[in-house]
Amino acid sequence: MLISARASIRRRLAAGAVLAAVLVGGLVPAAPALAGGLGDGPAACRVVNARTGAVTDTIRDAVLASQADDTLRVRGICTGLVKIGWNLTIVGVRPAGAPMPTMGGGGTVPILSVGPGVTVLISGLRLRNGDGSSCVTPYCPGAAYVGTGARLVLRDAIVKGNRSTTEGAFEVAGGTLVIAGKSRIIGNTATDEEAYAGGISAYNGALVVVRDRSVIRGNSGGYGGGIYLGTDSTLWLIGHAQVARNTATVEGGGVYVETGATLLRMAGKASIHHNSAPGPLDGGGIWVGIAGYEGVACGTNVHDNTPEDCGPCPPVPTAALQARREALALPEVGRLLGATGRWATRVDPLLCD
Repeated sequence: MLISARASIRRRLAAGAVLAAVLVGGLVPAAPALAGGLGDGPAACRVVNARTGAVTDTIRDAVLASQADDTLRVRGICTGLVKIGWNLTIVGVRPAGAPMPTMGGGGTVPILSVGPGVTVLISGLRLRNGDGSSCVTPYCPGAAYVGTGARLVLRDAIVKGNRSTTEGAFEVAGGTLVIAGKSRIIGNTATDEEAYAGGISAYNGALVVVRDRSVIRGNSGGYGGGIYLGTDSTLWLIGHAQVARNTATVEGGGVYVETGATLLRMAGKASIHHNSAPGPLDGGGIWVGIAGYEGVACGTNVHDNTPEDCGPCPPVPTAALQARREALALPEVGRLLGATGRWATRVDPLLCD
């Protein structure tokens, strides 16, 4: 399984530049808005630019008419792929009797793409029903693509019911994704046999922070039901963050940590619990690759996962691993050791106690 995962990573790295061109460069057409003109009922899409007062009936038009650092206020249900090339804040507004403000893909396209070096803050919105399955590149997320140097911050947002063949909700390809407040990443699906995570897939030096009372729950994927952590990437679970009740069809029910990932850090009352993977050594809570670990306690803050909390082997102290590395001549492990308080782990069952 590990060999096939690494082969998939090589394929995805080769496709990364093409994916960025498609999602950021405008090759995917935007879907039409669900609602008609302005004022067409409480579900009608209505977007107001807080700086200019201009009103549009699609988010795409509002973004195109905006300037850097503008704030857009969204009401109703809006659909279509939105590609953002400058810093923006997008805030949901929910009058009495109206549905939760929504950015959607209409079941046909992804929802959002954040361009290189751009920071986007989304607050009080739902990202729903995006679909990257028909994308023309090998890798397309259902909800949002966060490219190199980009930063997407979600606060009190719901990301639900998105799907793709390879990544259910998010692809973080060298950028930063922050899930904050009471955000929920729930019920997203990656469908291929060797798909990545149903919730969040991060690689190429990405940083993912799940904090406060945010939850990654009920997602389904291949390598990582909730989160896939790939090459040179870091995941922080802090505060009361939870990764719970996710399902992997291959390995890593809660989190799949690829060999070569930089760090999985857990702090505060963060937890990984009640996730599942297919069988023994598949890592119901965490599938552990050779990486850095801080604050990860299998059986304590990683608990009640099926078939085990951490597999194929639990994280071990760096000193113990160093001795085994020297005996078994595994230089790639030694490269990852040395930081005070950092933990390392291994995937070869010969290294297990």
